[in-house]
Amino acid sequence: MTKWFTADTHFSHAVLASKYRGFDRLEDHDEEIVRIWNHWVQPGDEVYHLGDFAWKHTELFVDRLNGRIHLILGNHDDLKKWQHDMFASVQDVLYLHSKHVGGYGIYLSHYPHRSWRKKEYGGMHLYGHVHGNIPDLGRSMDVGWDRWKRPVSLTEVRGILLKRDIHQLWDEEVPI
Repeated sequence: MTKWFTADTHFSHAVLASKYRGFDRLEDHDEEIVRIWNHWVQPGDEVYHLGDFAWKHTELFVDRLNGRIHLILGNHDDLKKWQHDMFASVQDVLYLHSKHVGGYGIYLSHYPHRSWRKKEYGGMHLYGHVHGNIPDLGRSMDVGWDRWKRPVSLTEVRGILLKRDIHQLWDEEVPI
């Protein structure tokens, strides 16, 4: 079983699909995401989706995607109560304890943070929301669809983030 991370798929979001992702038809945008997702993710895998799953009609997509999907709510996830049951779990933020992710905990949020749980001990932080428009710092990383064009695995995340300096955010010189 592989653990995967992604964010900002924005199913059913016509403006994002056409203006920012270059699709002429919304249906083509949504089908391409389903196709790519299911190419990488197997049915028994765990997927942590860090918000903005769908603009609307969430129910049209969840059952078509491989894996057990845990949704961390984003600013566009206005789920009805009955839609919560479509996901393995739904929460505002989530901390994956180190024993579940191979030695370092991972703080999951839709939004990028400058500090997070266990940061000073090497803990990691994954986020979405920014669509690849701000740089990663320290052991934090944008796992959004516009950055990766697919879900990213825990193995990839660890391979990238464990090479980074955990103090990068602390050592910045900030003008007063």
